[in-house]
Amino acid sequence: MNAPPYALASNPFPLPGLAAHVGRAALGGDREVANACFVVARLAAGLLPPYALPTELREKRAEACRAWLTSQALPTTIRAPLLAAAESTASAERSVISAAIHALRRQAAKYLDGASGQELDSLALRLGG
Repeated sequence: MNAPPYALASNPFPLPGLAAHVGRAALGGDREVANACFVVARLAAGLLPPYALPTELREKRAEACRAWLTSQALPTTIRAPLLAAAESTASAERSVISAAIHALRRQAAKYLDGASGQELDSLALRLGG
């Protein structure tokens, strides 16, 4: 079945599993970490098509994310990898961002479910690592 000529193109959501996990996670630390991982992953996804955001915008988004992350009640073991991954998104070096997402995935493993972890792994691979 073909879509009508006036239909809008669909805009696929890049991280449905991670977003669903944030919604299902228990209030408190688990949800805070999952939400922070989601926000950082969305920043990293900004380098990929169809977004491919310009450097200036990525720098502003990374700075705002850093401020937001420092205001969150996050476990100390996960705070540094989250900040490193967020700050890496200001760079155009996709391999650096990929490595930061991989490191975040390892540190956040106990806070994420299978689909969430797989989405972070997939994102890191699409970024070049």
